[in-house]
Amino acid sequence: WINSFLKDDRGQTWIGGARALYLYHDGKLLTSDFDLSKKGVYALAEDHQRRIWLGTHDGVYRLALDGHTLEPVARPEIHGEVNAILEDSQGNEWIGTSTSGLIRLAGDKISSSYTVVDGLNDSNVLSLFEDREGSIWVGTANGLDRFRDSSIKPITTKEGLPSNRTQ
Repeated sequence: WINSFLKDDRGQTWIGGARALYLYHDGKLLTSDFDLSKKGVYALAEDHQRRIWLGTHDGVYRLALDGHTLEPVARPEIHGEVNAILEDSQGNEWIGTSTSGLIRLAGDKISSSYTVVDGLNDSNVLSLFEDREGSIWVGTANGLDRFRDSSIKPITTKEGLPSNRTQ
């Protein structure tokens, strides 16, 4: 099955599947040479350097600029399922995981992480979005969180959200 899509700055469409990474270009569907049969691709993103990031069942990876090397990022800290990836306007990468909450990378290093203990609605992060004001919106399995200037504001059905599950 297909889990994620990304149209990169070159106009190419990347498709993340349960067993492979695909590239749709000039009317042709190409399968990558990377063995992702045990990892699956759940999230795709492109950073300001035009590198493709992959969220998998086994952590986060980045396609090197040569296009032929898949590099693990922030191992062993990020080792579980990655559902969402977002590069913010400051160049930080935000990584949403299934069990470890939200992780922010500055370069290749973890600069901060957030779980339920820190005020996140749920440690299962399903989606990420940055708005015009620079707030990071985090959709979790139990509500929506907004990060503004490093503070968390939870938004749930108590505040009028129709459902706590946000994808």
